[in-house]
Amino acid sequence: MAMVKVVVLGGGISGLATAYAIQEMAKEAGLKIELTVIEKEKSLGGKIQSYREDGFLYEGGPSGFLDSKPETLKLASDVGLQVLPSTAAAKKRFIYFGGRLRRVPEGPAEFIRSDIMTIPGKLRVLLEPFTKPSKSEDETVAEFGRRHLGREAQERLISAMIVGIFAGSSEKLSLKSSFPVMAELESEGGGSLIKAMFKRMKDAKKAGKTKMSASPSGGLTSFEGGMADIIHSIEQGLDAGFATGKKVSSLKISGSGGYEIYLEGEKTPIEADVVVAALPAYASAEILGGLDKGFEEVLTKIPYSPAAVVCLGYREEDLPNRLEGYGFLIPPVEGRNILGCRWDSSTFEGRAPPGHMLLEVIVGGAIQPELAALEQDLVLSVVKEELKAILDIEKEPVFSKVIWHKKAIPQYVVGHSKVLKKLDSVIENYPGLFITGNAYRGIGINDCTKNALLTSGKVIDFLKEKRL
Repeated sequence: MAMVKVVVLGGGISGLATAYAIQEMAKEAGLKIELTVIEKEKSLGGKIQSYREDGFLYEGGPSGFLDSKPETLKLASDVGLQVLPSTAAAKKRFIYFGGRLRRVPEGPAEFIRSDIMTIPGKLRVLLEPFTKPSKSEDETVAEFGRRHLGREAQERLISAMIVGIFAGSSEKLSLKSSFPVMAELESEGGGSLIKAMFKRMKDAKKAGKTKMSASPSGGLTSFEGGMADIIHSIEQGLDAGFATGKKVSSLKISGSGGYEIYLEGEKTPIEADVVVAALPAYASAEILGGLDKGFEEVLTKIPYSPAAVVCLGYREEDLPNRLEGYGFLIPPVEGRNILGCRWDSSTFEGRAPPGHMLLEVIVGGAIQPELAALEQDLVLSVVKEELKAILDIEKEPVFSKVIWHKKAIPQYVVGHSKVLKKLDSVIENYPGLFITGNAYRGIGINDCTKNALLTSGKVIDFLKEKRL
């Protein structure tokens, strides 16, 4: 069997996880492949970047992933990486509402005692079993939340959760695209999530399962050297060529039926039998649009929210309160100038020097995109004013760093499912071309590693079928 040339565009977690899965699946199938990963930036990782400076270990993007799904854990194990669980304190999460931090309840008893919602708001939640199925083909997360749990729950809890996950607005995001499990539960329960959960627990008991959860669970997990450890470990585990600092300008069909990949500033194209575009949607639109305008028309319909990550290091003695927990989120209704704050050194060991704390504040998002574009001095001023108002921090940090993302997180707005359906119809005309990444069917790291496996399986099936 001839050597097959497989090129992965994009060296973020999606691209690297896909490349690694293709490599391992090809070995099992007895396929001979030549792998190449092309990345526009000089370093791999995409949004996953970990930095060490002045004794602080801070993240430019995601701080971790939940250990409740197997794909990322297995990938880490396969590349020889040990995970770092979060501390017990990380289970404490807070919402800033009504001028102060309030702990997010972890169970029914805590919810009853919590002061996040009023008594009428809590009573409204109890009406959830009587919820009727939605008549909307694609409703927003906010509409779904109000219909099932009431206005208060949506305004104070759900909207804050959406800020934390998407840096987005619950009034714009599609429920069925952003949280497909919730849509499935509603269908199973005849409209009610609670009825569906009880049904699943009953079915699990009959099947002999001791544990069953209808909602996302698990502990936050990272690595000793930060999230970038998994990027470096996958890179070391890949028998591939890496072209970093190389921007793809266009993609064309070759005379042999494969593809020609043209890089900026280079005349000779890279030949490929298979191409996997593991890029942000806007980058894929730019590259694939020359191949077919349909790609550009579809992919440009996926918007992104901007964000600035502001990392601040403080002496513990300069903090008026002991910060124990994961951090806090702020519902948009509060009108604050930050989205939330992670207490990284309380969440993971080794994030700050002894006697210090590391905080990471998120600014901008789809809620206040203009704030994510502020210059360093201005954004630092905004953040310090907010931390003074919320946490009573008046002393200056001993360390500060700002990381900007003009297009940070894809937004699965209403109509996203139609975009994906159209994308599938376009790409089926191009055998050997595949698309993956967090712009389509899940934005989290666990989603990226799961979709990497699915995409890799399609690549291997294609190669077997074509006998390349």
